[in-house]
Amino acid sequence: MTPWLAQTARLHPERPACYWQQRPHTYRELSDEASRRANVLKDHGVTPGDRVVLIGPTSLEYVRILHAILWRGATLVPMAPDLAVAQRAERLADLAPALVLGNSTITGDVTGAPSMSFRTLADRSDRRDDACPPAEIEPQSVATLFYTSGTTGRPKPVPLTYAHHRSSAMASALRSGVAPDDRWLACLPCHHVGGMAIVLRSLLHGTAFDLVETFEATHVRDYLESLPVTRASFVPTMMHRLLEAGLEAPDHLRTVLVGGGPIDPPLVERARTRSMPMSPTWGMTETTSQFATMPLDRAERSPGAVGPPLKGGSYRIVDDDDTTLPAREYGRLQVRGPMVFDGYWNRPELNRRSFVDGWFDTGDVGYQSEHGELVIASRASDRIVSGGENVDPQTVEASLRRHPDVREACVIGLDNPEWGEVVAAAVETSEPSLDAECLERHCREHLSPHERPKRWHIVETLPRTSTHKLDRHRIQTDFDTLEG
Repeated sequence: MTPWLAQTARLHPERPACYWQQRPHTYRELSDEASRRANVLKDHGVTPGDRVVLIGPTSLEYVRILHAILWRGATLVPMAPDLAVAQRAERLADLAPALVLGNSTITGDVTGAPSMSFRTLADRSDRRDDACPPAEIEPQSVATLFYTSGTTGRPKPVPLTYAHHRSSAMASALRSGVAPDDRWLACLPCHHVGGMAIVLRSLLHGTAFDLVETFEATHVRDYLESLPVTRASFVPTMMHRLLEAGLEAPDHLRTVLVGGGPIDPPLVERARTRSMPMSPTWGMTETTSQFATMPLDRAERSPGAVGPPLKGGSYRIVDDDDTTLPAREYGRLQVRGPMVFDGYWNRPELNRRSFVDGWFDTGDVGYQSEHGELVIASRASDRIVSGGENVDPQTVEASLRRHPDVREACVIGLDNPEWGEVVAAAVETSEPSLDAECLERHCREHLSPHERPKRWHIVETLPRTSTHKLDRHRIQTDFDTLEG
């Protein structure tokens, strides 16, 4: 097959593909820009199957480049622009990419891999009149590779094929619907699978998406109320802020997917009172974003549930022996289906631990309701989800221990009505002068913004269990006391 952009541009050349700063860009325009950039990538030695890293904020140019990478038949590897330098270097060493694309500041910091700035790529493509022929692609070829946080302290690379993305997009359309006039508001960053899913889903359906560079509640509220956007995706923090900003559901808004973190029941109730067409949803990078979504006509009947799985997906709740449990009994969530990935890239031992008889063990705990709907209760691991971003506590703890005055550290998540959870760190030190300001300076050098603790508890001795392990339950209680 040829890249999806080439197919859709042939079928619907004058349809809007993307709205950027409220200006429409057609499929013909987008394919022309992508094909010329693909020619520059070809000149630079990028061949089908190569891994190409894309680092940058959301923009129209970002979308052009991601399509150029796919047009060339290469694997797109999106990375967050605010990754700490050491984290980015670790991932690049793991990947050995053919090319790294980013702004001039980022490409200036890249060592050990060929790089090119967005500006250079755009300038070279503007000097060309010839288009790069679209690559021939197999459905099982890897389209994207995302890094996601885990419980091991080492980022996990998740390869997703064209077949995974297509299955996810088609199942999403069957659950929530699709119409030729659809415009999907995209304010989730494209270096997350949720943001990328909007771009690829719209492409497959021949519909449009509205690209918003950053989320700011009053701006997004005004955008939704004044422009004919029909669908939107938010993490709970975004939905909370929009309701705080006074958003009332406009008539043209058909679906609002909310997922990517714990959904507080009062948030669902507040959205319902504003007539918001809100569908709780659950998914993860390993399931190509959406896996379960609550139909709008069943959301009120089943508060707290994230719905049945999308078409083709199935799940089971199991005990510690991997025996399937009946409804209403808590256990580990395992999933399978055409949108579920096939295994982590270059991590054979992790894959052996992550799959049980063809079922992927998600690391989440939940149960099946009496109606067959999935209810997510908690994380089986200590992973924190803050504002839709996954945070691995072990990564934060290891960074804190590198501070010369820190003897030990324990990182937990504290419930928060706006963020879902916030990162909190209890630190053991014998240095009386060590304070939160010192630790925050240290974290700014070593951690990404969403990983940095927002609450601190600095003590001479952290509580431990009888086996001398850190007593996380007591530390959690200490924070609750401080918060109270």
